[in-house]
Amino acid sequence: MEEQELAFRHFIYETVEEIRQPDREAAAAARRCWDNIAKPLQGLGRLEDIVVQIAGIQRLPAIDISRRAILVLCGDHGVVSEGVTQTGSQITKLVAENIADGKGCVSIMAKRAGADVFVADLGMDCPPYPQKELAAGAITDRKVCRGTGNIAAERAMTRAECLQAVAAGIGLARDLAGKGYQLIGLGEMGIGNTTPASSIAAICYDLLPELAAGKGAGLSAEGLERKTEVIARTKERYWEEAQVPAQDAHFQINVALELLSQAGGAEIAGLAGACLGAAACGIPVLLDGFISDVAAAAAVLMSGRCREYLIASHLSSEPAATIVLNMLKMQAIIDADMHLGEGTGAAAAMPMLDMAADVYREMKSFSQLGMEAYQNHQAGKE
Repeated sequence: MEEQELAFRHFIYETVEEIRQPDREAAAAARRCWDNIAKPLQGLGRLEDIVVQIAGIQRLPAIDISRRAILVLCGDHGVVSEGVTQTGSQITKLVAENIADGKGCVSIMAKRAGADVFVADLGMDCPPYPQKELAAGAITDRKVCRGTGNIAAERAMTRAECLQAVAAGIGLARDLAGKGYQLIGLGEMGIGNTTPASSIAAICYDLLPELAAGKGAGLSAEGLERKTEVIARTKERYWEEAQVPAQDAHFQINVALELLSQAGGAEIAGLAGACLGAAACGIPVLLDGFISDVAAAAAVLMSGRCREYLIASHLSSEPAATIVLNMLKMQAIIDADMHLGEGTGAAAAMPMLDMAADVYREMKSFSQLGMEAYQNHQAGKE
């Protein structure tokens, strides 16, 4: 194993070891605070749960998510050659640059949500960008490869490239933590990336290809049929070629890395790394849609503790999205038939979290209003 590859591998192992369990006492205090607020118990539903979750992550009942960023990772995919997309790979670069220029869909939504947008190239089929330090308003170079292999016929990335992509995602999340961000939303841009994401889901959960394949950015019936066939071929190739890692302390991590290198993409591996990096830094992660959900599944395979740092923003209209979130035991905040990507779901959810946090901090308690509190008849019940 080459020295650099070994260094990336140990960096990932060490990051996983750094992830701590959230503070149960802080979360319990936040739950008691909600129950004392003068409104119906659990009246804000999932939003209350997320405030409690963030309190545990930040290890203080008084949560603060005022500084937030959306990290958009970009990459191209060789599987586009199979006719599984409506547009060509050249669109990835155009959209990524539009986002960095502040004119992309997520850029406009993030501005309304009060979030800074950071774009990084992990695998676009273009020369490296000159920007090397993470900065808003530019595309940051973290290039691992110029597009992946065609997963229907070959692995997406070498193991070394996959390790580098995961490590890049960890590093980017750590960079955002160093800049003082308290909430990180994840997004992606990569023409064709619903095919590898669907393939990963099909392999992980042994799904029939037709249950995993969706129309992505608008496939025709013929295109969907081609995509289903590609997922079937990818799944079959994976089980023929994948190497079972050694049964050691890092077995689960290495299983996830093999899956990502065989069937994933540079930006998907990077998103998995960003989940791990943010969790290691004690920062909640707001997932976007199907692509980041699948990346999160890989991260959770590497570290079960990572799951407690993840928040599902919306339920993608991709058919396997519900299955992935169910397997992660996560419930999305928004169900609006969205399937745009870029981090738009994360941006849409941020104002809802702000409203919940405002109620949590500002609303009076039953005792302050001289009211009798609601009784929690579900306490202690499963």
